[in-house]
Amino acid sequence: MSRATIIVGIVAAILFAGAGYYFEYGHRWGRSVGNTKSNTEIEQKPTETNTRTKLIGTWRSAEDSKFTREFKADGTSIDRYEGEKSATQIGSWEAFTSTNPDPGISEKLVSGITYIKIEGQYEVLFFSVVKINDAELELNYLDRGNTLRFTRVR
Repeated sequence: MSRATIIVGIVAAILFAGAGYYFEYGHRWGRSVGNTKSNTEIEQKPTETNTRTKLIGTWRSAEDSKFTREFKADGTSIDRYEGEKSATQIGSWEAFTSTNPDPGISEKLVSGITYIKIEGQYEVLFFSVVKINDAELELNYLDRGNTLRFTRVR
């Protein structure tokens, strides 16, 4: 193989890797190169106020389509598992931040993050809100650190 062939191959590999990096990450940097979203389409960070409003409704788990979690405006939460009526849990929910923390939380809270407490019949669960919009909800379960993903049912 000639030296020129090797150099052309290396240059092609570098260009290919750069193009892959651009298309994979370039569009995620807000207004950077490759972003085609308008200002109204760029998602805002979840706040306590918009979380309370947007959370109302029923959400289906992306990992297990039989599981739904409903948040009602009166602070009631209902967890249901399709086909298992006995698995239904009715409880309560509330949103809070580090400036008005729930007294039952032991984890260190981060400023600017909205948290949710769900108090069920048998346990109390704490989540941080990763993402919430009209169609999607992502909650980080503070006890284990895993992320739960939901889509809006209604």
